[in-house]
Amino acid sequence: MGTSPIQPVKPWAAVVRRAAGGDACGPRPPEPEKQWAVSPSGTAGRVITWTTVENAVQAWFAAASGVPSASVRWANQKVPRPSRPYAELKRISVSDEGTFDELRLSFDGAQPAGQEIGVTTYGPRRVLVSCQVFSDVVTGAGTASEYVELARSALSLPSVLSALRAGGLSLVNRGGTRDLSALVETASESRAQLDVTFSVADCATDRTGYFDTVVVTRLNGD
Repeated sequence: MGTSPIQPVKPWAAVVRRAAGGDACGPRPPEPEKQWAVSPSGTAGRVITWTTVENAVQAWFAAASGVPSASVRWANQKVPRPSRPYAELKRISVSDEGTFDELRLSFDGAQPAGQEIGVTTYGPRRVLVSCQVFSDVVTGAGTASEYVELARSALSLPSVLSALRAGGLSLVNRGGTRDLSALVETASESRAQLDVTFSVADCATDRTGYFDTVVVTRLNGD
């Protein structure tokens, strides 16, 4: 088409949302103050899938806490409870980290007519993850609080933070270890919880077209 200024003609049609998952939303230059889940070069930017994010969190908790890897699971699965000790991870919420997302336009002449213009928003999201451990040991070594505190302390290690970044996660805040031990029937069950906030990148993409030629006609001498 021509070289006229870009003007959308069907904005926000068929929006495809990639909530920290899905296909690539296009390249994006890095932002110095944020650790985005895209390549620093901006040539292979890719929003991280939830599966990748969950695997990274699960790998950190299993390796750092000492709870057997097979007994570290995401909550609400239709499977029997494993033997203690075991851990349950749960994504509590996803919220905006900033006030507005960044909006970028791109042009791809290889797209069908009416879809040459790409409209993409980028924004950081805060993901709150709850980590709970259950154990039969109520005092001394092997309590739920001990497992949770080991995982919490590991979040200061450069190697752990690097592995999380490889999964598209940046650590924002690690809460304190909470003892939630309770009486189950006739025996005490050791329980402890840790809430951790991570940052991930999110984007939404739309495609639209543009006017090739604009003709202005004067009417009634105006």
